[in-house]
Amino acid sequence: MPVSHCQKRTAALLQNCLKPVIVSVGAGGNHSLASYSVSSGVVPVSSDLQAKLEKYERKAAQYKKSAEEATGEANRAFYQGLARYTDDLAAKFRQVIAKRSDTSLPAE
Repeated sequence: MPVSHCQKRTAALLQNCLKPVIVSVGAGGNHSLASYSVSSGVVPVSSDLQAKLEKYERKAAQYKKSAEEATGEANRAFYQGLARYTDDLAAKFRQVIAKRSDTSLPAE
């Protein structure tokens, strides 16, 4: 099925909106586990990771609502794309948090 002009425009808008999100997620910052105190082999899950997870969950919910309320097909597709993307980001943060939680469990 050929891609319409409207779909190309929506994809371009989506991509431009997501660039800052991608950069901010990929930036990493100074979030090293070395800054946490480790007692009895347990590494706490970073509150920064938890905050970002909650942020992307909120954004995904907002984008889903905007998609439902959108009047035009292009707007609906745009917000649905943002919702899928932020859902995916939240899922990745959940995976990282789960992995870090699994590694912090003491071996029996």
